[in-house]
Amino acid sequence: MQKPVYIVNDHILSAIGTSTESNWENVLKEKSGISLIDPLFPSDQPIYGSQLKEYEKVNPKATKLENMFLYSLQELLKKTKIKSSNERLMLFVSTTKGNIDLLQDKSSNATDRIHLAAMAAFIQQELGLKHSPIVISNACISGVLAIQTAALYIKHGFIDHAIVTGGDLFSRFTLSGFYSFKALSAGICKPFDKTRDGINLGEGIGSVLLSNDPAVAQGAYAIEVTGYGSSNDANHISGPSRDGSGLSLAVQKALKHTDVKTIDMINAHGTATLYNDNMESLAFQQLGMSDVPLNSLKGYYGHTLGAAGVLEVIISIRSMLNNTIVKSLGYEEPGTEGKVNVAKTFIKKDIRTVLKTASGFGGCNSALILKKG
Repeated sequence: MQKPVYIVNDHILSAIGTSTESNWENVLKEKSGISLIDPLFPSDQPIYGSQLKEYEKVNPKATKLENMFLYSLQELLKKTKIKSSNERLMLFVSTTKGNIDLLQDKSSNATDRIHLAAMAAFIQQELGLKHSPIVISNACISGVLAIQTAALYIKHGFIDHAIVTGGDLFSRFTLSGFYSFKALSAGICKPFDKTRDGINLGEGIGSVLLSNDPAVAQGAYAIEVTGYGSSNDANHISGPSRDGSGLSLAVQKALKHTDVKTIDMINAHGTATLYNDNMESLAFQQLGMSDVPLNSLKGYYGHTLGAAGVLEVIISIRSMLNNTIVKSLGYEEPGTEGKVNVAKTFIKKDIRTVLKTASGFGGCNSALILKKG
């Protein structure tokens, strides 16, 4: 018999807060972590991004990203009855670039730890977790796909509990890549808006605890993961299918046991690039979701890559718990082919079912359905 899967606890470390609570408070104040940054390379345009100004150094032997992960995970575990040594607990790490800042470090330690598996193993050992971690690195859907993978492990009885943590750094390597694509915004990004001109990159950590027992965390909520789906449209090395067919397929899989009419809110990927937002709008229109309130959180955090899916799920859960749809920061005028109902203000309504989507390079797409009991 398959078991239900719940998200029962969470933690966010970002440019606008060192806890989920502080992040939620600052989102409600429309505070963005995006600002003009010191150039990391010669550029003919200003560069905006979201960077952590300070972070706690949990272990002096750890890299910046490892310390960020360790801080977030220690805060997460403080609020649970599960011991890190539990045999039925497993760690899932979502990241696209890991310790990318070690590229210029020629030491033997850096040569080892730049590998994603080595970084994840270091985190596992520091926390005293029993099992080797699972690393999910599939472009910008990594976070959503990691939650899906962990949910499947629990649903099929391989484990009872899972920690999913997603994180990436704001780095010259990643920044220069998006710059070469001419995909960076000249200001603060404007998802789904008529004048959108690209993304802002960001850094941070999002961590969630999944379990088949909704009572394992102190003061736990219980948001059930009831649907998930992934797909690849095989369109282009970086560009998504123009008609939204790949994302549409992933969402249809996630909706297998859910009536589309019961979706109260969509938290979209919403990168603010011309192609992504247009593709998403067409997919949602095809699925009969044009009137469902939708938002993107990229205007608050920038695109945090491997952290994005997890971090945005957490804020979506806060929306559910507080019955508040977050304003899609930066949106003013419709600017997509497909009709979508982008939240221009904060909306108070009963939110029981949420669709979360993500899309990434290589044509990958992923979707989750979250339900409040």
